[in-house]
Amino acid sequence: MTAPDPTAAMPAASPRGRVTRRGRDRGEQLLRVAADLFLARGYDNVTLDEIVALAGGSKTNIYRYYGNKQGFFRHVVEYLCDGFLAPLLSLDVETGGLEGALRRLARTLVAAMLQPRQVAFYRMVVATSARLPEVGRAWFAHGPAASRAAFARLLRAQIALGGIDAGTRVDEVAAQLHGALVYDFFTRTVMLGAHPDNADVEAAIDALVRSAKRWLSPDAQ
Repeated sequence: MTAPDPTAAMPAASPRGRVTRRGRDRGEQLLRVAADLFLARGYDNVTLDEIVALAGGSKTNIYRYYGNKQGFFRHVVEYLCDGFLAPLLSLDVETGGLEGALRRLARTLVAAMLQPRQVAFYRMVVATSARLPEVGRAWFAHGPAASRAAFARLLRAQIALGGIDAGTRVDEVAAQLHGALVYDFFTRTVMLGAHPDNADVEAAIDALVRSAKRWLSPDAQ
């Protein structure tokens, strides 16, 4: 029997049972309040009682829909990831050819990554995922895996337009481009506390575009 892949994508957590529109609105408020508290103070220093006192509702509903505090926290992590990466979902990945589309995607993603709230979120996940591995898996599925999928969508769009080689191994190249951009900024901001300026960002994007054009042009040698 093989061990489970810790980076395998997970299905989104859904509340248990049928939820009315009013219930969804209350749930959204609960998630917003919980996200603010967890980001400000960390998982261990926030109680469900505090969240409910500020957001309204009841702990009974949290237990009913999410099982326990850990299950609720996992859903908050998914909620935050989805919010940070929402701009990628509607991004134009066709206009401007490979270079234009890649620059647009890279700038959008880096802008999301460098938000102070996002940096605080990364640190919160790092601090809790060793003890709560399901939180790390949820973050990966709704964060890095989702943003990497945006690179794959761009590559497939450019193949359809004839902008890059039809034989491109989309998933492999998407992982390389995504990793080259994301993990450098992740290390510098989350682990080292650096604050890259616009020149740093543009230099990294220029390097990414040069590499992509060298690898992917139909007439590349």
